[in-house]
Amino acid sequence: YLAFLGRITALKGIDTIKAIADYSPWPIVLHGQGDPTPWSHPNIEYRGPITGAARSAFLRNARALLAPTVFTEPFCGMAVEAMLCGTPVVSVDYGAMTETITEGVTGYRCHTLQDWIDGINAAGDLDRRIIADTARANLPPAQRPVPQRLVRGGSNQLPPNRERRRPLRHTPRPVDRH
Repeated sequence: YLAFLGRITALKGIDTIKAIADYSPWPIVLHGQGDPTPWSHPNIEYRGPITGAARSAFLRNARALLAPTVFTEPFCGMAVEAMLCGTPVVSVDYGAMTETITEGVTGYRCHTLQDWIDGINAAGDLDRRIIADTARANLPPAQRPVPQRLVRGGSNQLPPNRERRRPLRHTPRPVDRH
């Protein structure tokens, strides 16, 4: 199946998904809030909002995540989330997608309906391990996973904090009014 995760609205590109559904040999599964009735199609299934482990499994098992937004996304968390699961993203070619998706490595960016069909077909040939590794490497350092050698023992394990330290107390400074 092809996945969509987000608000079910024209602004998020559901019209494009409906056009793709006419040509896709894979069913398209939508998860999110909103009324899917205007985009009813025999190849589109709406399942409602999804969270937690079920959300990760949904993304991980999809052939690709579709991100056809009409809105110029400043970030597009669903694309990053899918790539962290190793799932390729087929998206528009503007906004955050130009920096988030590496063409032919983590997914494909599209301009025309034919681009969408070609990107979806080619998505199955992308290496999911490389997609996930690329996504993790692009995370800010504070959000990167802790190496397992630091979590489960080993010579490089961080020492336990045996004594509790009292927090520093903030002492207000006088305000310089000159």
